[in-house]
Amino acid sequence: IRDNFVKKTLIRVFMSSLLNQYDQKVTSLDPSEDETSDARSKINEISGIKISQHSSVCKAYGALLDSKRFADLTLVCRKTHFRVHKVVLAAQSSVFAALLFGGLKESKQNVIAVNENYDPSVFGTFLRFLYSGEIRLNMNNIKLLLTLADYYCVRALHSACFSFLDDQDFDMPTLMGMMHNWSTGGAAIQGYLMSRYCDLVPSFSEFVKAKEFLTMNENVLIELLKLDQLCLEESEVLQAVISWGEHQIKTSKTNKPLKEVISSCMRYVRFELIDTKFIVTEVLPQKLISNERFVEIMQRKFSEECPNPRRSTSFLAFDEKKRGVFYYIGTNGLRDDWRNPCKYGLISVSLSSTGGASRNCICDRKWSSGAVENSYGSTPTWIMFDLKNYQLVPRSYYVQQDQDHYLRNWKFEASSDGSRWTIIAKYNNCTAIASDSRWGHFKVKCGKPYRYFRIYVTGPSHKGQESFDLTQVELFGRVLPPKKKQESRTN
Repeated sequence: IRDNFVKKTLIRVFMSSLLNQYDQKVTSLDPSEDETSDARSKINEISGIKISQHSSVCKAYGALLDSKRFADLTLVCRKTHFRVHKVVLAAQSSVFAALLFGGLKESKQNVIAVNENYDPSVFGTFLRFLYSGEIRLNMNNIKLLLTLADYYCVRALHSACFSFLDDQDFDMPTLMGMMHNWSTGGAAIQGYLMSRYCDLVPSFSEFVKAKEFLTMNENVLIELLKLDQLCLEESEVLQAVISWGEHQIKTSKTNKPLKEVISSCMRYVRFELIDTKFIVTEVLPQKLISNERFVEIMQRKFSEECPNPRRSTSFLAFDEKKRGVFYYIGTNGLRDDWRNPCKYGLISVSLSSTGGASRNCICDRKWSSGAVENSYGSTPTWIMFDLKNYQLVPRSYYVQQDQDHYLRNWKFEASSDGSRWTIIAKYNNCTAIASDSRWGHFKVKCGKPYRYFRIYVTGPSHKGQESFDLTQVELFGRVLPPKKKQESRTN
């Protein structure tokens, strides 16, 4: 406090001196009163100094939790007692705010017991985040922390947990196990795991036949049905829901009819995208929807309210044919004959500086048509790929080089807007690309789709210069085509 007082005093003295000097100068010029007032206001604006003390404040709040000074509430988790401050909890959580200051019985209590299923150490980590905004996440505490973030509506922690999961490289068995073990973790968590699964599974039609799907919790299934990236026709989505309902009836031995068992899920089936004949011959006879619902579906089917089709996705894995996202785009989603996507403007390639062959050769699949180079000595050195209307959840990438300047130090980056870049992988003194093969295949960990990708050189090549000679590049992973535009419909 004393230091701040001295600082403010010195600032006032300094600004007062400036004002006096300014007054002497403007008086000799006989200025108007308005001009003098404007000059004073501008100088006063300059005197405002913004100082960020965020880290100090967080540290102070953390110390407050440790010292327990001024604590006015005790939270009991099993047999562990946490002395906390109501106002801090209420400021971070709308649930705590309603609980402690909303007129409920808890607002008059000094001791409150929390769910006994919570692990005290993880709950303490949760409280530490509320005070300091800092947290150490790992796969052992992430499930409970996500549950706490959901229950107490702490959005910052919710985002931090999902960002942590985005950075993890899950395979299909791991995700299956997580969906089973986290079945009580909330529908949002299950929906997230499902979306990650959609990024990995080559054929979603196979998954809906698996035990993991048939035994799925209803709320989780609803979150799954909300997703746009299911690789199924809408009639297949409907059939999957029916199969799930039949399995529930069989295993639970309930007397409820199928219509009642799947009624909540049927709201998320996009009937407007299903052929009318199929609905009439397969759905209505089973009385899965009412006649009134059928009329509503038909009205929306030919109106602007008709939902968009789900975005079909394709998983492109590295193999000897090296058919990745550039090949996918160049064949219009594997439907047409191949054409160079860069040459025809379906993607674009940018370089930090040009040299060597045309940049079109980088994805012409000829493997020996020439090398794309950067101007020697120019830094920084990078090559960027813009997928334009497409996005990719990268799983690996392939690089083939000419005989000069094999990559040794570089970053593989991704971006959604072409300006803010996320480092997906970083390599230091990597010798994967050698003279005998002159190519390398590199696996990466990423859980998000991106439009832009970049190879950014961070150090010298095998010849000692920050340069590269690239003949081919290809990207692999889950490709997301453009969103399908609503087609005009007429009766």
